[in-house]
Amino acid sequence: MNGVIDAAIFATSPGSRGADDHATLSTCDLYDATSDVGAARTVTDYLLEELCDLRAVLGLRLHRFGYEADDQKQELRRYLFGRRLVKRIDMTQPLHAILRRLHASITSGQEGDSSFREVNVASISRHEGAQANVNRTRHQDVPRLIEETEARILRSSVLSPFERAALVYFEILNIHPFRDGNGRVARLIAGRLLGGVARLAFPIDITSISRTALGPGYHVLHAGRAPSSYRLWIAYMRGLYAAEIQSIARLCDALASLHSDDETQLRAVIVDALDAVEDGRSFIEIVAAAQAKARPAVARLLVTIAAPTLGRSSGHKRTAMEGNR
Repeated sequence: MNGVIDAAIFATSPGSRGADDHATLSTCDLYDATSDVGAARTVTDYLLEELCDLRAVLGLRLHRFGYEADDQKQELRRYLFGRRLVKRIDMTQPLHAILRRLHASITSGQEGDSSFREVNVASISRHEGAQANVNRTRHQDVPRLIEETEARILRSSVLSPFERAALVYFEILNIHPFRDGNGRVARLIAGRLLGGVARLAFPIDITSISRTALGPGYHVLHAGRAPSSYRLWIAYMRGLYAAEIQSIARLCDALASLHSDDETQLRAVIVDALDAVEDGRSFIEIVAAAQAKARPAVARLLVTIAAPTLGRSSGHKRTAMEGNR
């Protein structure tokens, strides 16, 4: 996967495309992949949605923590709450309101509004070639830059839906409006926007896949705002989202081939696991035990859920002052 994503990014050098070519940079492969999803969806949206909810939580658990302490179980519960909230949030609201509402959901696990940070923050990366210390936006500039991001990117009539999603993600990480949780909020918003592109009723979560290819993303992100950075970031995000959409298409195919008894068994496993997340209990044991005694088709599908999470990157070192998680 890393090689595919690296090629998607660096095969497109800054300035190698004209203005007309730039419009297609993020769309060709993406829309081919989304058509596969539409063709494969012969099962109920509800089962696919719950399956993808479980994959999203599993991805965060494996790549953020690697284990489940009590406070981390609560964070998984809050992330699931935020994921469910973003499905029904009104995206025509001002961007600052959407951000504050989603941030409250992933930090408190309930509806509310967070405040933007009132201190300056910095990030440290150990990736080879990346800057050692990147100063983020001054806290006084956060509200203004959020408004500019909404006006020139989120509400743009020139950018494609994919480009809007990718660049909103990029700007949230750069602006860094909160002390912590910026990455999760950015992924929820971008995932909601891309879910619409793929004709899905739920956000596309890239936590698992992005954590296997952190290096290229941080190189681009730390280069700062520039046309070349935007082009490379769009290409990077195209690789991540196309890979995730193709994974969802494979899940659709697997679900469509299940017999009714298999589907009933799978639904029971998913419901039990998501209930465990909501209750702040460990869900890994539930999935593992079910996999061990499940019917063959269900066992194979449970393995597929975790497939994109194999491998873990440790290249990014988080400090107390950094919150792109």
